[in-house]
Amino acid sequence: MELFTIFIGLLIAIGFTIATTILASRKGRNAVNWFLLSLFWSFVGLIILACSKRLEEDESDTLSKVLWVIIFVPIFLIGIFFYNKSVERQKIQSQQSTEIPVPNLEFSDSYIEKKVDLNDYLNSKTGWDEETDWNATSLDDDETQKAFDKVLKENGIYWSDKKQSWVVKVKSLTEEAPAIEF
Repeated sequence: MELFTIFIGLLIAIGFTIATTILASRKGRNAVNWFLLSLFWSFVGLIILACSKRLEEDESDTLSKVLWVIIFVPIFLIGIFFYNKSVERQKIQSQQSTEIPVPNLEFSDSYIEKKVDLNDYLNSKTGWDEETDWNATSLDDDETQKAFDKVLKENGIYWSDKKQSWVVKVKSLTEEAPAIEF
């Protein structure tokens, strides 16, 4: 039944398109242009065309231009909207990719968070400025931020909200060997 309904709808749309094309040529308008317009406008285009006056040979068909503008302006605006959304999404993804990744370590009772001094990792031996306190410095340059994040990731260093400092996971010193029973 659905296929039959679609077929009937298609026949009706083709009928409106043919009627619009014939009427356009009788009114002195560009038949091909009105054929294409009727694909979008269907019976509304036919009604608009039926209510319009016959054009003389030297007159321009401004009505068809208006209908094309009505079709393409929303498409253009929707395109701009989705382009802006795409740009915003890319900015968010790039900001997320520059965040410091938390190492994927298993959190268990045998590990603790140990505070670290970033100056031990970011010094002249590793190519960083010796004069800077890396524990309290903010980075404005994207390249520097990426290099900073790389050093932290390589060493398993991440920010701990609990300790409010940079930390690394280490084995707990209080861990005891399991007792062996005989």
